[in-house]
Amino acid sequence: MRRAIGGMVLLLLCLGAPAAAQATDATDAAGMPAYRQQLTRLLTAKVRNLRHRTAGGTVLVRFVVGRNGIVTQSEIATSSGAQAIDRLASRIVPVGLKLPPLPAEAPIPSLAVTLPLHFDGREAPMTESLRAYHRELLLLFARRIQGLPHRMLIGGRLAVRFTVEREGSVTYSAIARSSGSQTIDELGLRIVPIGLKAPPIPPELPAPMHVTLPLQFGLAPNT
Repeated sequence: MRRAIGGMVLLLLCLGAPAAAQATDATDAAGMPAYRQQLTRLLTAKVRNLRHRTAGGTVLVRFVVGRNGIVTQSEIATSSGAQAIDRLASRIVPVGLKLPPLPAEAPIPSLAVTLPLHFDGREAPMTESLRAYHRELLLLFARRIQGLPHRMLIGGRLAVRFTVEREGSVTYSAIARSSGSQTIDELGLRIVPIGLKAPPIPPELPAPMHVTLPLQFGLAPNT
C-alpha cells in the first residue's frame, strides 16, 4: 500500500512540474518580448519629446501595467541623483497612464516592468545675460581654486555639470568631462559641491539653471 501511495505522489509531481514550466514559458513567449520592446520604444519617444532644461541623467523606473494597459503602480527604482530628473521620470510613467494592453495570449493579469530612462542634458540658450552670469560663476570658482589649501603636483582641466536654484544654491554636481586624473576630478567636485552658495540667478533667466562649465587647475609653484 505504501509503495502504491509513493508511486501516486511521484506521478503527481511528474505531472505538475511540466505544467508549471509551461506556464512560465507561456509568460515569456506569449508575445511578451515584443510587448516589452513596444513599451521601451513608446516611453523612450516620450522622453525624447519632453521639453525640459536639465543637466540630464538616467533613472530606473519600476511600474505595473494591467491587462487593459493602464499603469497601476509606478515608482523610482534607482534615482538619478537629481530630484529634477526623477520628477521628469515620474511624469513619463505616472499612475493612470494608458499604454497598449497586454497581448491577448499572455496568461497573466498584469506585468511588472523595470526600465531605464535616459534624459539628455539640455541647457538654456546663450544670451548676454546668461554669459554675464556664467562669468560670475567662473570668478567664484577661480577664487575657490586659488584658496585650496594644497600643493598640486599636476595640473588639469575638466568640466563640471551642476544645477543652481533661483537663490543660488547648488543642488546637483557631477563631472561632465574628466581631466583624466581622479585627484583633479575630486578637486573639481570640491570646488562645485552640492550645497555651495553661488550668486542668485537673475530674474530674467530661467530657474533652476543647469550649467556645464570648465575648471582649470594649474601646477603648484616651485618652492
